[in-house]
Amino acid sequence: MTIEQTNLFDHAPYQNPGADGLPLITDGTTGSVVVYTPGHLYRPSPVEVEGIGKVASPGALIKSEAAFIARLIRFIDPDHAQDEHVIQRIPAAIKQKQLHYYLLRNLDRAPEGTRFRLAGEHWFYPDFIFWIIDKATQPELQRLCYLDPKGLEMGLRGGWNHPKLLCFVYKLVEIASQIPTACTQTGQPVQFILKGALISTTTHQALAESTASSQEFHVYNDAGYKIFPSATEFANGGIFFAEKPDHLQRLMNHLTAGQSVIDQVMGCAVNANALPETTIPTDEIGCFFRYLLQQNQQSLAVALGELLRYALTANDINQVISRVQAESRKQLLPYLQKGVIHKITGGMEDVNRIAQPCRELWQRHTAG
Repeated sequence: MTIEQTNLFDHAPYQNPGADGLPLITDGTTGSVVVYTPGHLYRPSPVEVEGIGKVASPGALIKSEAAFIARLIRFIDPDHAQDEHVIQRIPAAIKQKQLHYYLLRNLDRAPEGTRFRLAGEHWFYPDFIFWIIDKATQPELQRLCYLDPKGLEMGLRGGWNHPKLLCFVYKLVEIASQIPTACTQTGQPVQFILKGALISTTTHQALAESTASSQEFHVYNDAGYKIFPSATEFANGGIFFAEKPDHLQRLMNHLTAGQSVIDQVMGCAVNANALPETTIPTDEIGCFFRYLLQQNQQSLAVALGELLRYALTANDINQVISRVQAESRKQLLPYLQKGVIHKITGGMEDVNRIAQPCRELWQRHTAG
């Protein structure tokens, strides 16, 4: 489907003086709205702390949300307690030189709220929209970041397969691939990036202990063994532990970074998932993802979660490719033993000499 080249900010109301408005994003494949950003996303004075202001209606913040927002504001605006204009500046932009920060509360469980979902799954409403505008770049760089400070506190059973997590890891990459050229109300082009993060009040150790038997948060290393990730490795997947003294710095690094290894891997999955069922992806990760879909009865969440387990601890995309190729060669061994694979390999049938094992595995598995 051809994406109509429209101004992202058309029909988007102003959120507060000085803001350019939030975009309304649609699914370029189906034309349906996947991110709702309505005019009555209310402007927050999110938590009463050191004179910042009172909680905005509707709905009070729960304790973990209030604590997170207080820490975040202190982090990006360390001098707020000494600034007599701080109440007026929130929810207006918090300005640090050329960086402008806007923090908006989302409407929970309402069709008018900003929401995401994977196909067939429930809607996910992130708690906060954190809008970062960098006016020092040319063209201007805008990051629309979705934050859920309840994180794992409210439950994330299924680990890396959980649709809430995958909305940030996969869905934002899919949406970004379909966004038309972005520009401001005045028609000036902008760079536009989507990011998401979960902040966990469950400690890293407690999560390790509670999921030890299920291994739902375990990931693969280069040898193909499952391991429980470190807090640093969790950050690669957009999960940050509030217990860690540096979690806000890690969070900001994540939100302001360029394309990560996970982004690149999920981009391969996005491209592969958009292809007709019989079309072979051009890259090994895309082929492996399609194999995972087949293996898991076309469950997008399960296939993406499994792919994420291969990518989380990798240093670059080539390391991910090596891991999925190694796994594909293991899965090809039964075909080799049955004589199904017929490759010209210097007179030998050797699975290690197949140049594109992920492609081969997907084709053989599809053929039955």
